Amino acid sequence: MGNRLKLKLRRSALWFIYRWAVLFSILFGWRKPRDIRDIEPKKILVVNLLNIGDTIIRFPVFKLLQENFETARLSAIFKREVAPLFSGKNFFEKIYTQNKSKGMAKIFEAVKIGRLLKADEYDLTIVLDYSFLSQLLAYFSKAYYRLGYDYRGRNVFLNITAKAPKYLNQPVEKYEKGQKVWPEYIHWQRLLFLTGLIEEKIPETPRIKVNANEKRLGRDILKSENVDFSKSLIGINPFSRHVSYRWPIDRFGKLVKRLSADGWQVIILGGPSDISLAKEVARLSKCNPIIIAGKTSLKDLVSVLSFLKLLVSVDTGTVHLAASVGVPTIVIYGPGDPQIWAPPGENHQILQDKRYCYGCKQPNCYQKKHYCLENISVDQVYKAVQRFGKNQ
Repeated sequence: MGNRLKLKLRRSALWFIYRWAVLFSILFGWRKPRDIRDIEPKKILVVNLLNIGDTIIRFPVFKLLQENFETARLSAIFKREVAPLFSGKNFFEKIYTQNKSKGMAKIFEAVKIGRLLKADEYDLTIVLDYSFLSQLLAYFSKAYYRLGYDYRGRNVFLNITAKAPKYLNQPVEKYEKGQKVWPEYIHWQRLLFLTGLIEEKIPETPRIKVNANEKRLGRDILKSENVDFSKSLIGINPFSRHVSYRWPIDRFGKLVKRLSADGWQVIILGGPSDISLAKEVARLSKCNPIIIAGKTSLKDLVSVLSFLKLLVSVDTGTVHLAASVGVPTIVIYGPGDPQIWAPPGENHQILQDKRYCYGCKQPNCYQKKHYCLENISVDQVYKAVQRFGKNQ
């Protein structure tokens, strides 16, 4: 059986389940609205089946829940690879993890997790993404209050919702004229405000505190790679899981060469799947940058990032991880919309070419040439780093 046919069957099966879920929700009142004002939940569940960058952006939401429901016991469901972010943090009493399963296997795993959720008797479940699976888990929790965004009618298992903006997955060119575009970190805090769960306040920015032990760990990792601490440390992250978000590798090589010549200690970041490309960047640079791609866990990476003076990266989760520990960034944008995804604050610079197509939000480029990223030159990125150095 071909991969395309398998994908079609998976999608049709999930769509079949969704349609029946909508019918049952109407017949049995799953979506009956609840009055959430002045509630005092004893147990709160957060569902967030997103990747690292998306999860970091939601940190202010976790903090708001912790501050406004001091006596409540908070739990969460995350992807297994994201859960280490919360090691040593005091947000959640219990964390459930979802594996990287596909198709119907996801549903079966959700049912398994659902049995655990039902036993824990949650009063309030908050869904912090738009997926059907997350809403299904919210229903399995049997919480009286199930809160989330109504995104394109995907609110079948929720009974307290706020309308999600139309622009979320639209290309920038299709935004309505005058449309207010909220940065993602504010958008998710607004969910709590719009539904009346929490009184509206000035939104906070995502922050991760790096303690003394974590700092020591980061220094030890960098020492083991023979990092020269007498130089300013600059991180280079050329990698994204989406092909259309990648700036050409040869340009990263040229950038690394120029930065090394200027006296920066260049550190190439990345995950286990990026090791070969990291070595290629180093080879093209014709110098000897430090490569830690694939050598750190997620928790270790946070510690390492805290030592950087600057990060240069494509639009990916590492940007938000670095920004959350106070590291300035220069971000090379292509298909993404920096109005939504740029790290908050004045210490971050966005590079994006808007002469042709941009902001399509597609994981793959369908143009004859990858205009939005190929039109950004090495000189532009290098000069952005120089400007940063002068302002320090």
